[in-house]
Amino acid sequence: MTYHNRPIDAVFHSTCGVGTADAVEVWQHSTPYLRSVDCGYDQQSPRYSSQVELSWTQLAVSLHLPLTSLNPIRIRQRSNRGRVLQISVGKYLFRGEHFRRALTLNSTCFTCTASKKGVIFKVTGYGHGVGMCQYGANGMAKMGCNYQQILCHYYQGIHFCMIK
Repeated sequence: MTYHNRPIDAVFHSTCGVGTADAVEVWQHSTPYLRSVDCGYDQQSPRYSSQVELSWTQLAVSLHLPLTSLNPIRIRQRSNRGRVLQISVGKYLFRGEHFRRALTLNSTCFTCTASKKGVIFKVTGYGHGVGMCQYGANGMAKMGCNYQQILCHYYQGIHFCMIK
């Protein structure tokens, strides 16, 4: 697969949940063929949705913050698909992907609810969300799409070249 006659970086993830993420949302660099696309074929994934409950102490340790500085937690910015791009914890601001990795959340598509005991995260999807959704590709294949249709859906504007 190529884009402008150069091989692509065919990144993938397990389950997008709400549609794929744009590369710039995750890695801060735009890649024309790694744009956000609709999916809707991955609901059969066992990791489509999950819930994580963290105590305030667990949250403080995971984020390397003082326990006294964790309130409030606010989602500051979401992508068009609802992925968390920025979240603040007290006076500290985190990029969504860094926050996800620090807390080992399955995806940046999440909501959070604080209580006296800690925070509950309801998460949709599994992985960074960029490129091909593996469960989505499987769902498209089951609907009768061939490999070229699937790959062209997830990697926008690519071409196939035959190696001799």
